Amino acid sequence: MTTQNENGFRKYVDPVYLSLMGTLILSEPAEEQEKFKQKITAILADPDLTDEMLKLLLWNSDWRCSLVGAWLIFIKNKTAFVDDIGKFLLQHKGGVIGYCFALAKFGTSACVEYLVSYLGKDLYFEKFPDEGFQDTAMYALVYIDNKSKTTFSKPFFEPDGLWTKFIECKYLKEHRLKDSARWGQFDENYKNFAGMFEFMDTFSTKG
Repeated sequence: MTTQNENGFRKYVDPVYLSLMGTLILSEPAEEQEKFKQKITAILADPDLTDEMLKLLLWNSDWRCSLVGAWLIFIKNKTAFVDDIGKFLLQHKGGVIGYCFALAKFGTSACVEYLVSYLGKDLYFEKFPDEGFQDTAMYALVYIDNKSKTTFSKPFFEPDGLWTKFIECKYLKEHRLKDSARWGQFDENYKNFAGMFEFMDTFSTKG
């Protein structure tokens, strides 16, 4: 890492990245949530957190930096980064969870296209499903649909849709992804996604 990247990691990434890898912060005790809020608030108040720094974080080869960069872009409403985030999503760069939340936040036609393209590629399989971050991307697309009254996610849930085939595929004898808590409890997991979205959106600024 360059000195600038090292400073960025120390100030912005290391304090919070573990809490931004999913939705577990929502189930943490109030005391831990308050500590996290204080860390995020301090990061946002840092005058060195410029658009240039956001780009350095997002483009960093360290997945932790890119993850946090995407979340900070979410909070600061920096829609100019949509194409960067979308391209990194399609390239399977390391911050996929952050990318999905940011695309759900901005909800533009380009955001939808990136999510649909990602799901179209990553839900497809020939023999066995390959578990990645398809669930998070699907929650993001459904979030956009619910907010915008659209139906972009609907084809994936049809009987012959890619999501249905993905979770219904039998492997290891009779096991299906559908039988697991991660893939089979869609409504509950989507609720957690939406809860994390709203929790993080409380920090949002006008950019």
